[in-house]
Amino acid sequence: MATFLLTGSGVPGRTYIAHRLADHPVTEPVVLVQFRVEATSLTSQHRGDPKARQPRISHPLQMASPHRTAPISNQPRRSAAWRVDYEKAVSRGGDWITNPDWVGIDVSGTWLAPLAPFFPPLAVLSLGGQLVVDRYGDAYIGPQVGISVPGALAVADAGWVWESTIPSHSYLNTFISGFSVSGQVAAAAGIAVSGSIIYGNAGHWGTSAFGFQVGIGYAGGHTASAQASWMFGIGGIGVKW
Repeated sequence: MATFLLTGSGVPGRTYIAHRLADHPVTEPVVLVQFRVEATSLTSQHRGDPKARQPRISHPLQMASPHRTAPISNQPRRSAAWRVDYEKAVSRGGDWITNPDWVGIDVSGTWLAPLAPFFPPLAVLSLGGQLVVDRYGDAYIGPQVGISVPGALAVADAGWVWESTIPSHSYLNTFISGFSVSGQVAAAAGIAVSGSIIYGNAGHWGTSAFGFQVGIGYAGGHTASAQASWMFGIGGIGVKW
């Protein structure tokens, strides 16, 4: 004789029966019969959708199309580092000499050298400052510190980003402002001519991360230096070229 045990969707079901069989020895064949009672149609009350549902068919929640583009007002704002520059690149052509990317005044020297007997490194410690105006009329000012041959140097200079196209307003601002390092050599004999290589876009590489600068002014033995600068924007002056 076989024993028929009925299970359904409204009771613990097969798992419950299995535990019961494990607890009590069975001497007769056992047949498990599972039954399920379902309505001919189902209505979702949680989705607010009166549309009838067919049994045993899963209806996923209605979601926005993955291909729909969100309105611009809902797009997350990106930081300045992600800002896209849409300004058109313009070839310099013959613009190199007549229109530099910036002009400025550079003053530096080993002003603390007289204290070198007390602290020898002061003999080559160079301190100074710069005032710069770029081609878009923005002005910058900042200090510089480094090491140099003892002496002093004051020059008016002009500089260019090392690329064949005119740098955009935003890129030039990034290049000049903030931290930069430079190496400078001056032919000094009272009236001096200087030349510098500048690593302006610190943290990035490529030729456009570098620039060069030339100047003319006065030197008093200050013939070579390596310096770090920190430049801060102080606003526009209304002059562009």
